[in-house]
Amino acid sequence: MKKILTIIAVIASLYSNGQTKFDNQKIAILKYTKDFGWPFSENDKPATLSNDELTSIDSILIRCVNEYNPKSEKQYNEVLQVCKQCDYKLEDFVIELKNYKRQYVPIINADGEKEVWVNCFCKANHNWKKEIIIHVGGQSCYFNVLINLTRASYDSFHINDEGDVQH
Repeated sequence: MKKILTIIAVIASLYSNGQTKFDNQKIAILKYTKDFGWPFSENDKPATLSNDELTSIDSILIRCVNEYNPKSEKQYNEVLQVCKQCDYKLEDFVIELKNYKRQYVPIINADGEKEVWVNCFCKANHNWKKEIIIHVGGQSCYFNVLINLTRASYDSFHINDEGDVQH
């Protein structure tokens, strides 16, 4: 019996070697098609993601949010100074990544660089793992960012109902 379990474990590890692992309850990787339109260009090509790239995406996304949140918390405090009776909550202004589902659309851009459009949302419909979620309004409940894995950078960080923050 031990031999059978050992063989199964070896086969399972060989099978999973090189397979991308991610939390499929929080993250969906969607294959780019020309039908997607914005924010993609007609020269973009579909790409895949490795485990290392998924780790990089997470690190860059955390950096992006960590740069955004202090500015947003400051804005929250300024709003409360002006409108003391307002019923705003800090969580309406800042992003806590654990509360978001994410869609990753990896591409190779016209310069041959690997990029991933990351679409994050706190409310999702039943098709979020198959269809891009586009929502008007919702403020920090919906945001997206373009991550360039080749350069380990991000650009076009966009919170719904706010202007783009360029980095």
